[in-house]
Parts: sequence; structure tokens; C-alpha cells
Amino acid sequence: MDRWFLQGIFGTTNTLQEIPLNPLPQTLGRDEHLTCTISAPTVSRNHARIEIHNQMLLIIDLGSSNGTFVNRQPISAPTAIDHGDIIHLGTTELRLINRGPEHNLSDTGNATCIMRAPSLSDRFPTGIRELEQLITARAVKMVYQPIIRASDLACIGYEALCRGANVHLPTSPMELFRIAESFNLATPLSEMLRTEAVAVAELHNLQGDLLINTHPSELQNPDRLIGSMVQLRKKHPRSPITLEIHEHAIMEDDNLLQTLKQELSRLNIKLAFDDFGVGQSRLMEMIETQPNLIKFDKKLIENIDTADTTRIHLINSLIHFAKELKIETLAECVACEAEFITCKDMGFEYYQGYHFAKPHPPEFFSFT
Repeated sequence: MDRWFLQGIFGTTNTLQEIPLNPLPQTLGRDEHLTCTISAPTVSRNHARIEIHNQMLLIIDLGSSNGTFVNRQPISAPTAIDHGDIIHLGTTELRLINRGPEHNLSDTGNATCIMRAPSLSDRFPTGIRELEQLITARAVKMVYQPIIRASDLACIGYEALCRGANVHLPTSPMELFRIAESFNLATPLSEMLRTEAVAVAELHNLQGDLLINTHPSELQNPDRLIGSMVQLRKKHPRSPITLEIHEHAIMEDDNLLQTLKQELSRLNIKLAFDDFGVGQSRLMEMIETQPNLIKFDKKLIENIDTADTTRIHLINSLIHFAKELKIETLAECVACEAEFITCKDMGFEYYQGYHFAKPHPPEFFSFT
């Protein structure tokens, strides 16, 4: 049996809470005698009802003062709702969650008259149901951006990136992760993308190192992250892989990166610090962990040819420091010839950016 809940932030707290809807039907409103009481100024005493009809979950506005909205669209009739849909009672934002088995709901209904509410909050992004489907079906298109060696400008590998391929979702990975972060799906999405990245690169016989990403939240569960890399290595025992750790990842354990580096080394997987120079600026972690590669963030590289002496001195010092630790350095987002020349003079060992190549599907680089 399906177990339905409404997620929201109620009252004066800023904590996400859940209201169980079972058994149905349930009336939502401000009335304290209701089992689903929602105390908010724009919620009517008896605002809306959620019920099952012919195996469909419906929401019905009960003549509320400020209206009922599904996925930010006002409803004027009983409207079908499903897992992941965003519901507004006036300006109070809720998200419908099904924690039961698979379900298949469609819409129908009769007319009810409501008033339109003002601007609606967007704390909860829409698309949870579609994102779960994307992860299960691996509905993404992988693209790869070359990594260029400074000494001879040869392509020595690629960073794996993605584009969403579900017509109901954005293609941008940033937008996909925004949806994922709202429902604890960032780790499953990140794991799926890594698996797909290596599989597609191997299928198309892409040559050289493959740089794959982590989501910052994955460092909160290092055992799962390491376990996912063990499984990835079992599936692809010969693929040269570098795992990127984002600068914004927060680690509660001071020894976590050292442990991760050791475990990855056993798997013959390299470690890179991504977006270095922003966020936490992992100087001590760079000393203690000694990753294989540091990728200097766009904010340091952008317009570096016209940068002030302070930024130039900082970057030169970091490059020199990295070389003393035998850590290779890469300039990200090199966009033009002037930036490239400056980076070359500063001694970066690798480059990445539109000046050399944009991300392309694997067929563009395929050696099959």
C-alpha cells in the first residue's frame, strides 16, 4: 500500500517536517480539529482535500480564500497529483512524497472555483519523480572535455560531464543536482553519472586519464563513496581514472582525505582537488594528503592575463608549493590565447577550457 506524506516547513522553525496523509481522504487546513492541520496565515480553515478516486490521487480546493496550486499552477477542478509534485495552499509550499511501492496515477475531475494567490515560494523544485526515473534509466548524455598537456599541447585525457536527457527536466547538471539536493538524491545521481561516464568512455575507447566528479555531500558518507569506487573498479579494471573532490566538500574527519587517497591508490585511482582556490582552500589537506592533481578554479584563471600582481603572486606561490609536493597542476576554464600564454609562463602542467575544446559527445573523440 502506498504511504503518502506532505513535506514542508511549518511554523517558526526552519526544519523540514512531514505530515502523514494515510488514511485517505484527508482535509488540509488551519482548523486545529483536522488531522492534517497546517497553521499558516494564507491557509484557510478547510482549504483542500486529498482523496483517492479510481486509484488516482486527487487534490480538491474547498473554496479557499487564497487558492490551491499544483506545480505552481492554480487549480479549478479536482486535479491528479503524484509523487514529487509541489502543492501550494495559498503561499504555503508543500511537496507530496510516496514512500510506498510503485504507483501510477492519472488525472480527471469536476470544476471548483478558487481565487488566485500572489507570488509562490519555490523552496522545493519540481521534478523529483522525473529525476528518480532519470537515475533509474540512466537518461543522460555524457560529454567529455579534453585535458591538454602543457609540454606539447597533446590531449592526455578527458573530464566527464553530463547533460540530462529527460524531456521533463533541465539538461544542465547544476539544475539536476539542485533538484536532487532537495530530496537526498545527490549521491545516487552522482554515483550513476560516474558509472555511466566510465562505461561510455570505455565503449568509445577514449584514450588517456578520465576525470570523474563527486558531489560535495558524498564526503559525509566516505564508506559509501569508497564502496562505489570499489564497484566501479570491478566493472572497469583497466580504465585510468581520477576522482575529483570539490573544494566545497565539508569533511568532519581531518584524516578523511588521507584515508580516501590510500583507498583510491589501492584501486589504482588517482585523486584530484577540484576548483582549488575558492571555498576552503585546502592548503593543509594538500600538504597532508598530496593529491595527484590540483585543478585551479575559474575565478583564479579568468582574465589572468590582466590580473593584478596580488593574484599573480598567489597563483605562482601555489604552483611552486604544489611542485615541491610533486602535485601536478591544471588551469581550468582557459578561454582565450592571452590566458593560455600567461598560464604557460606561470608553469601550469595541464590546461582545460574552451580555448582548446568545448565538451563534446564521445563520438567526436572516438578511436573505435
